[in-house]
Amino acid sequence: MSPSPHAFSPGDVIQTEPCGGYWGCAVVLSATPRTPEFHAQFHIGITPVVFRHQYEWNELNTSALSILEFERGVRVAPGDYIRRAEVCIGIYTARTRRSVRILGRVDPSAVYSLPLTFTVGDGTDGNFPLCGPLKKGIGGEAVIAWRRVHDAENLKRELSAARQQFERLEANRLANQSAARRTRCGDA
Repeated sequence: MSPSPHAFSPGDVIQTEPCGGYWGCAVVLSATPRTPEFHAQFHIGITPVVFRHQYEWNELNTSALSILEFERGVRVAPGDYIRRAEVCIGIYTARTRRSVRILGRVDPSAVYSLPLTFTVGDGTDGNFPLCGPLKKGIGGEAVIAWRRVHDAENLKRELSAARQQFERLEANRLANQSAARRTRCGDA
């Protein structure tokens, strides 16, 4: 597949900017062309690569690129979170490649060799989540994984504060919902 200003090619290496002060790397693993019904679709994998500066192609060790396996915190009950492992690949759409910076190209099968389908799923059996339009801000999982190693204490404090805030908001939401239900039913 030849490069086009309106599509990505398998193997394109994309520089990401998930948050201020962090730059990451993603790889286009597969692509389907635009059809009358759909925009072009791409499997894009987030790598564990994180830089604290806007980097150049020659700073990447392209032979060591891999797809990030990320442990996400999942809330299973109030105040109870478990970690669930996931492979950081998603199905993205794009009308143009102008919104992201392409650094170069690698063999995508050297980065991820398992089969991929465009069937939307949970990351198992080659079926990955539909992630919407591609933006340069993808790859926050790589920053979190990097911070778990290089900035663990600050990340732990931020995560704890965010979870406490969510639990307070959720408790208030449920209390308000319960009160509204009692009012509607005449139990107030």
